[in-house]
Amino acid sequence: MKFKKVVFFFVFLILLAYANSLGNDFVSDDLTGIVYNQNLIKPDFAYFFKRPFHFVGRLVNFVIYKTAGLKPFAYRLSNLFFHLGAVWLIYALVSLTMNSKLAFFVAAIFAIHPIQTESITWISGASYPQYSFFLLLSIFTYILAAKKKNSHLTKLYFVSILAFIFSLLSSEKAIVLPLIILFYEISQKKLNKNWKKLIPFFFLTFASAILLLKEAVWRTGVLEQTHYQEKVFYNPLIQIPIAITSYLELIFWPKNLTLYHSEMFFSQTEYLFRLGIFVLFLAAIAFSFKKNRFLFFWLVFFFITLLPTLTPFGISWIVAERYTYLGSLGIIISAVWLVSKIGRKIKKEKIFLGLFAVIIIALLGRTIQRNADWKNQDTL
Repeated sequence: MKFKKVVFFFVFLILLAYANSLGNDFVSDDLTGIVYNQNLIKPDFAYFFKRPFHFVGRLVNFVIYKTAGLKPFAYRLSNLFFHLGAVWLIYALVSLTMNSKLAFFVAAIFAIHPIQTESITWISGASYPQYSFFLLLSIFTYILAAKKKNSHLTKLYFVSILAFIFSLLSSEKAIVLPLIILFYEISQKKLNKNWKKLIPFFFLTFASAILLLKEAVWRTGVLEQTHYQEKVFYNPLIQIPIAITSYLELIFWPKNLTLYHSEMFFSQTEYLFRLGIFVLFLAAIAFSFKKNRFLFFWLVFFFITLLPTLTPFGISWIVAERYTYLGSLGIIISAVWLVSKIGRKIKKEKIFLGLFAVIIIALLGRTIQRNADWKNQDTL
């Protein structure tokens, strides 16, 4: 399939999915972050660097404010732009490791999956498509540089490092990129050969971790003073299985989508059921490590991208849909690969294509419906 046709198809698909969101109002954190934010009117230089992990988002909002004022349409269009960029990169990235047809299916599902609406339709979710775009660009250029040997393309390695820096300047959640590359090299059985290439990425992560400690202290103070929340400590043995299984549920059955997943109390039976699912997920990772390193990498990818939100210190929600904006890619790829393999075995490609069409239509309808929830404060 020609790349230009693919690009235009993704543009059409995303506009179709999110057209009814472009007229939505500012809601929730949009009000304090944009509408009542005096720093957009007369920002000083320090404003952009006071919280370095939000530099890109603040700069984007400032540029939009100076060009379009307080028109929600313009800010939401920016989210769509980064989301579209992420979808293009997913298609290109997956095409390197799978055939282009499966890459097309993966990118199409990612483009319109309703779990992404919180990161796209909600203006304040902008950091997720922003950091994901740069992180995917970093991974793509790293892999492409590793596959080519001539001097021109090996320069892409330095582009990968630069993209990682921009990803960090978009969100602290990009800090996990070195782990992603590490497990990629493990999945390719090339860690012994390429470990030195990981050093700059881990150095940037170490430097960012120091700044992140200061950010975590600030975040705790805000929660205590503004939201009157007491310090809490989540039991990881409960928090992590609940979070992972909740994300899996929302990816495969995106019915109960909401801004705040605050009802996270489960009976002992429900918890044991979810714990069992979590153990099966870990078993799938272990099994795929021996049998299929491609599948192993993408299952681990899903887990790694969630690590910054799985801290036990109560500075993040146990579950928030925006947290798995990027991580959902790992599950989507794994599911598409599995279904395609079954389709090849039974030699019923038309069934696979029909199933894909049904999935796209169903997800598209749910996304359009979910966009309406974000129309204004009352609907939200």
